[in-house]
Amino acid sequence: MCLAEIYYIIQLMNPLVALFQMQIHLGRLEENFDQAAEAAQQAAENSCQLLLLPELWSSGYDLPNRAAYAEENARLLPRLHALAQQYQLWIAGSILTQSGGQFFNTLHCISPDPHGASFTYDKLHPFPLMQEDIYLSPGAAPVLANLNWASAGCAVCYDLRFPELFRHYALSGANLFLLPAEWPQARVENWKILIRARAIENQAYMLACNTVQQIGGERFGGFSAVIAPNGDVLSEADGSSETLLITELDFAFLADHRQQIPVFANRRADLFGS
Repeated sequence: MCLAEIYYIIQLMNPLVALFQMQIHLGRLEENFDQAAEAAQQAAENSCQLLLLPELWSSGYDLPNRAAYAEENARLLPRLHALAQQYQLWIAGSILTQSGGQFFNTLHCISPDPHGASFTYDKLHPFPLMQEDIYLSPGAAPVLANLNWASAGCAVCYDLRFPELFRHYALSGANLFLLPAEWPQARVENWKILIRARAIENQAYMLACNTVQQIGGERFGGFSAVIAPNGDVLSEADGSSETLLITELDFAFLADHRQQIPVFANRRADLFGS
């Protein structure tokens, strides 16, 4: 794997996170895993606490063959856990899974601690344009992942269009969102607007990791980014290059911003509910 660029926005004393905007090789799980492993090594070498991978990073969208990929992913997951422990960083990203005879687009958020809790989130909103509603089942519930240094609301791609999910997370204590995606180039302007909107309206960090280039019959739009709670774009990839973004998260800034503009205290829950 050749990463076009590594961006650094590094200060001191705050957690660093890495987003790997990768080109997924359709159906080639070993090749995709090797790319993820290299990104994990680079993230660890730069003292990151978390690596976020795109949606369906191991296989890409080949849903008619979901059963074969889910079986291969079940064998791949222990290796991903081993990577997280080896490099002492959280690793998150979605893959195809099977449970109870159903198939899901599942975000795994894997702890670096072999005795610590890892988290799984099944995508709540299957995307009709990619036929997820035909081949996959929707998830049953939101998931808030405790990363020890942050509380992370989990979402996948199309979930971004449903603001109530992110507000639920914010009211439940989330201070950042994890969003792996395969967002098409044709609608990438929507992506750039919505990831900032979800960060601004919930005063939380948005970690949004997209994929790039041609994958099967679709071209994906990139522009992976880390967005601050006030909507500032802290780091952003371009629309075509494989990129490892490394960015600092300043939770003291988040607390100050929430205090200055107390949107949660000012909400009219009496009118609109929780």
